[in-house]
Amino acid sequence: MKFVQKTIIVAVTLCVAARAAPLKARAATTENDVATSTLFKRQSVNDCGDSTFINQTSDGSPLIADCKAMITDIIPGMTYDISDFEQSTVVKANTCGFGVQFDGGGVLEIGGQDMIDVINTAISKFPSTNGKIGAQGVMSCQQELLPNTQVTWGLFHT
Repeated sequence: MKFVQKTIIVAVTLCVAARAAPLKARAATTENDVATSTLFKRQSVNDCGDSTFINQTSDGSPLIADCKAMITDIIPGMTYDISDFEQSTVVKANTCGFGVQFDGGGVLEIGGQDMIDVINTAISKFPSTNGKIGAQGVMSCQQELLPNTQVTWGLFHT
């Protein structure tokens, strides 16, 4: 019985001593470590696979400069959920819009990095002499009901 009492007294003393000691903040060394003074860039999100590209540039297409500006509004580390399977504008800036359309119900997931990659690739694939870009394509994205949902995307004039 005395052995049990000594063990309990020692355990309680250790717990009290541990709580009384101040906690020291440690520096974060990886993105999963916690620190109040260090921020880590979120990883980019890719919810879609490879895409096809069709050049649809015309005089009525959006300005390349506006499409490049639109990219700065897209958060690479974010998943964009789209619940309207009709034509949906996901992001737009001045004359340029990026939209999607898919068949079926449910919520479609498109990663911010997916949109950035598609827009940059379209601009580089279809060099313009008039400063405009128009493109569309098809890619496979995640959806709550179907894991590989075919999505038609487009860069269009708003």
